[in-house]
Amino acid sequence: MLNRIAGKARAVARAAAFSAAGGFLILVGIGFLTVSAWIALSAVLPLETVALIIGGAYVGLGAISIGIAAMGREPAPRVDTARRPAMASEDLSQAVMQSFLMGMTAGQGAAHRKP
Repeated sequence: MLNRIAGKARAVARAAAFSAAGGFLILVGIGFLTVSAWIALSAVLPLETVALIIGGAYVGLGAISIGIAAMGREPAPRVDTARRPAMASEDLSQAVMQSFLMGMTAGQGAAHRKP
């Protein structure tokens, strides 16, 4: 049983290592592609325009990636606050006082249990 767990741990560690290495190599490749795009575009366009094009491409790809990531999430459930009755002022002050006293009691209990 321990061998099976160790084998699974090794497989997960190996997959994580190869994923990290792959991510690093992709980042290096993106860096080289950015430099080559800069060189190619700067031969025919002013540098300000080249910066706008490359920056716009990165911002656009980032926005698309964030949009794709957000599509898979379910929206948070809505809480209908209109149906819930408002708490009276006396009830609120009583709830605050009870919470304060509970905190004080818990703090005193923790102070008596010193390690």
